[in-house]
Amino acid sequence: EYSADLIVMTTHGHEGFLDVFRGSTTERVLRGARCPLLAIPALKKPM
Repeated sequence: EYSADLIVMTTHGHEGFLDVFRGSTTERVLRGARCPLLAIPALKKPM
């Protein structure tokens, strides 16, 4: 639908790096993406 060069997403609620991709929205987007995905962990506390 879009011709994106990169998808950037924040993640939350996970402890380990690999947990970000297991059964999550990030995983579903990654599997369907036709370009690289950059997953950035959300801050635990507001700044």
